[in-house]
Amino acid sequence: MKRASLFLLALACMMALSGCSAPKRPFRELTGAEIRSASVQLSPPDLTVLIQDTDRLAELLQAVTLYEEAPSYSEYAGQAADFTLELEDGTQTTVSALSPFLILDGVGYRAEHDSCEALSRYASGLLEAEDAPLLLKEPPALTAVCGDTAAGALLGTYSWQWQAPSGSWEGIASDSAHPLDCQEFLLPLETEEETAVLRFQAEPGSITDVRCWSDAHWSDPGAETEPCAFDGSTLQLKPGGYIYEVTAQWDDSQGSCGTAHYAFYIRSGQSGLCGYPPADRSAT
Repeated sequence: MKRASLFLLALACMMALSGCSAPKRPFRELTGAEIRSASVQLSPPDLTVLIQDTDRLAELLQAVTLYEEAPSYSEYAGQAADFTLELEDGTQTTVSALSPFLILDGVGYRAEHDSCEALSRYASGLLEAEDAPLLLKEPPALTAVCGDTAAGALLGTYSWQWQAPSGSWEGIASDSAHPLDCQEFLLPLETEEETAVLRFQAEPGSITDVRCWSDAHWSDPGAETEPCAFDGSTLQLKPGGYIYEVTAQWDDSQGSCGTAHYAFYIRSGQSGLCGYPPADRSAT
């Protein structure tokens, strides 16, 4: 049995026999070379980052000190940093830092504050890095924001690839109905704003196309599109009800790449919503 497997077996036995009532450092002999791949998910914002510097991760884990089991960790309401490690023999282990708790392979323990907090800060720093390699298994979510209101966009057709923690690339392609055939899924965002700001869960390399249709064309995918004024992440809205489609593209510099189409429905009463009749949704 390889060293990594012996390490995990010894760790499990130690925890089971002691209940972790005395201070324990389960990772004190772990080295970066024993970590084949690693990633960390931060919740919120529910994003996963690939970890490339396994030596630094091992150094932080070596300092982790655990005490007694603490089932009360489930009541924790702050940000969680969930690390997933694949060791050199293929064995996988999970470590979640929720200072003052640490969850090791699903079992919660009270942890020494400084070492646990250091793991959390490390995870936050990885996500904040400009070139953070995100592990996204589908295109990032898009939200259209109009003043103090917002609506999530409907993800449509996309082609997507991502780099797994092991370093290999995986991919998926998904087709979708035309936005004008998605009336039942596109509830209107009512606003008196003249613009909408597009906020992606992870910023694309570019927005390649923005188009729209009047809601008079519901269920008519053959209707011609109308031009949209767009500047950076700000979309100029048309007065009345319009279905907007945004196409965005990501390169492979952050661990995932591809092209995705999004749709959302905005009714802008720039001349007064009171004079604008609601859309007829009886067909749905």
